[in-house]
Amino acid sequence: MKNKGFTLVELIVAIGLSALFLPAIIYVYSFSLRSASQGEGYTQGYALAQEQMEAIYFLKKNSPDWDWTDSSINTNSIEYYQLQNGAGGWILGSKIPKTTLPSEADGYPGYTAIVEVLEVRRDIGSIVESGGLIDDLTRKIVITVSWKENGVPVDIDLISYVSKH
Repeated sequence: MKNKGFTLVELIVAIGLSALFLPAIIYVYSFSLRSASQGEGYTQGYALAQEQMEAIYFLKKNSPDWDWTDSSINTNSIEYYQLQNGAGGWILGSKIPKTTLPSEADGYPGYTAIVEVLEVRRDIGSIVESGGLIDDLTRKIVITVSWKENGVPVDIDLISYVSKH
């Protein structure tokens, strides 16, 4: 006589294999969801940093307030700028002490962006961290974008050297 159902041994093997592979499949699925979410966060953060850098290029070209020979535009280790987009275009704004938390970026809820304008020093044409002569025609721009990913702070730094020419 032929059995048309599963035997007890076959059911135990099927349940055992399911117990073995199902958690692995769920782990891989949740890992892919976390990775996609993290990738989206980095993409948004980098887009905001790039937008801020493009605003600096705009200000360099179009702002009468951007005086390359005036070193007072530079920030130091305890201050930063937070660019603002108004009706007439981007403005650099005033320096903000680093003890003041930056506000969220327009169009990027949960993200903040700060801009540092630093002096550049050169020694025989090469950029150096210390020593050398100050290059009044070049500025080091550091854009830092911050957000929280699953409660953990994440930062992206975008650095560029911008010259007057």
